[in-house]
Amino acid sequence: METLTIIQSEDVCGHIGRLGLKLKEGINQLSQTLHLPHIQCMGLPFRTLLNFSSDDSLLEKSFVSQELLRNRILWSGNHHLSFSHTEADIDTFLDALAPILTKLRELKTNGKLASALLGKPIQVPFRTTTGKTHSREK
Repeated sequence: METLTIIQSEDVCGHIGRLGLKLKEGINQLSQTLHLPHIQCMGLPFRTLLNFSSDDSLLEKSFVSQELLRNRILWSGNHHLSFSHTEADIDTFLDALAPILTKLRELKTNGKLASALLGKPIQVPFRTTTGKTHSREK
């Protein structure tokens, strides 16, 4: 019961919602500014994800993940915010993401995205018992 009291008195849901909206709008503004319309932050402010909808989507996600790790940001594509996150955390993420997306666009333009990866690209995570993959990607 104490947890519910704190959630209400501290406006935890409102805090997370505001931060999530800032994150979502910030990412989508970056994507638009950099002419990367196939990269969008989707979902409700409480739990968003970065969607890559190009033919190179797994390479793109792999590159973004790799480069965020270089910036000491652990990221899996989803954004799970908590009451502990601050506006400064969102700003840090967006400040790290901007040059990464700029570099991504440059690598794609020059056909060098795959060679920029330090390891294997992310794979489609779901497989059936027949070995076929399932993906929401086109």
